[in-house]
Amino acid sequence: MNEGIELGWLRLTDKSDLVLTTLHVLQHQDRGIFGESHAIIPRKAITTVRISWQRSRGLLVVGTILLVIYLILIIGSISGSPVGISSWQQALNLSSSAVSFIEYGLLLGGIGIFVWFWFYKRYEIQIMAPTATLEGIPRSYEEAKKFCSLLVSELKDQPKTAKKSENEAESRPKAADHDWHL
Repeated sequence: MNEGIELGWLRLTDKSDLVLTTLHVLQHQDRGIFGESHAIIPRKAITTVRISWQRSRGLLVVGTILLVIYLILIIGSISGSPVGISSWQQALNLSSSAVSFIEYGLLLGGIGIFVWFWFYKRYEIQIMAPTATLEGIPRSYEEAKKFCSLLVSELKDQPKTAKKSENEAESRPKAADHDWHL
């Protein structure tokens, strides 16, 4: 099988690579003892190229839970320890310094997770065709963007030839309309 000339490649975080050639886009995934897979999409079959980033909703939820627990503990200690809060403190036999350590640990943990939420972004790339999708998490957003722009710039050349053939096909039926008889 002729794979064409290599135009570019993109390394993904799962130790796989996306390789762009003049004829195909290939993905090779080596999963060690669990196997490996190869996926090939002809460049003419590519319908959509998507690169995206998103923040983790899980980090947002965990940070909110930690801060809510902190607020419950602080309100409980200020309002004179309602029955539920003092009972867990007595059951665990905690001193007031241990309780304050837990409270401020929850506060710092919640704030730390919110900061992590703000700066941590997960990047994804997808190359879609009607029958297959190549996807993964690139190591660098800039490299993925460059790979996508290379892929899309090559795809822009293909529709021009397709438009020419469509124009030729449109002109042929007009001339051939006279040949149709019922």
